[in-house]
Amino acid sequence: MTPRPLIAALAIALAAIASGCATFTDSNNVARVEDRTLSLDELSALVSIEFNVPQGDEGSNVPGNAEAARQAMTNWIVGQVAAIELAELDRGVSTDEIEQIEAQLAEALPDISETGRAAYAETSAAISAFGQLPQPIEFFIAAASDTDIYVDPRFGTFNPVDGVTPLR
Repeated sequence: MTPRPLIAALAIALAAIASGCATFTDSNNVARVEDRTLSLDELSALVSIEFNVPQGDEGSNVPGNAEAARQAMTNWIVGQVAAIELAELDRGVSTDEIEQIEAQLAEALPDISETGRAAYAETSAAISAFGQLPQPIEFFIAAASDTDIYVDPRFGTFNPVDGVTPLR
């Protein structure tokens, strides 16, 4: 092989490798349920809302309290699985309910990001609607077992019974 085709082949191979690295989608996400993702900023907002602490407060928020982060991630994952299952049953979550929760959060916790409030409102509304189904716990365990769920290993792993737990 002459140097010119060898260089061209090497350039094509490097381009393929580089483009493959660019498609890694979980690099900035702490959790994923199917194609729905949770960023670290959204997780920080969820912890702030669920534990009523200022976003970024080192004593109670994500960097300072891994257990609070795991609980918030568990709630988010449960909400995402619930929303997916409700959609498959043609029992979507009410937009009015989501907007009402967001408005209450904006008034009570004005420092929380809009995306954090939206994530919390959607999760809460989905969990509430899912809870109205017959045997929601058994239904959730079966649904979550068949759902593609990713948790950043820094936070642990997810199973449908225990939620997000530390790696052991």
